[in-house]
Amino acid sequence: FRLMFRYREGLLRAVYSVADEAWDEPSPDPGWSYRDLFAHVVSNELRAQTRLRAVLGQRDEAELDALRDGHSWNQRAVEERRGRSVSELVDELAASGHETLRLLSRVRPELLSAPIAMSDGSTANVLEYIDMFTEHEAGHAGQLVPASRARRAKAP
Repeated sequence: FRLMFRYREGLLRAVYSVADEAWDEPSPDPGWSYRDLFAHVVSNELRAQTRLRAVLGQRDEAELDALRDGHSWNQRAVEERRGRSVSELVDELAASGHETLRLLSRVRPELLSAPIAMSDGSTANVLEYIDMFTEHEAGHAGQLVPASRARRAKAP
């Protein structure tokens, strides 16, 4: 889980570097502000938790069905977080991250090869899935960089 922690630290460094006035500006993701982009990352913890609960035998078919349409799920999750402050989103990320770690601590070795269904129809085992969602988070952290105070100070 070392990379998971490093990527989270990188995300938080990126979040704390974003200029205050940039949060509501358009991000590299069409239709989303930088705040929306961060809200998407925050909400992804819930997606991971739903899939991990399924591996642990606590399937919620309605939640899993909702994940199958990734675009709609993303939009709904981001819209639910609109209007929240960055501080509130950071707090949610911390609480959700704790819950994700709690669930991961319950995954026994025999479950590591269990298939996890992705919205595109592919599957991944638990370790592959951890890599996928942490790399996804790191990619979005990189998208926050153009909104950083340091980048804006260097702009002509």
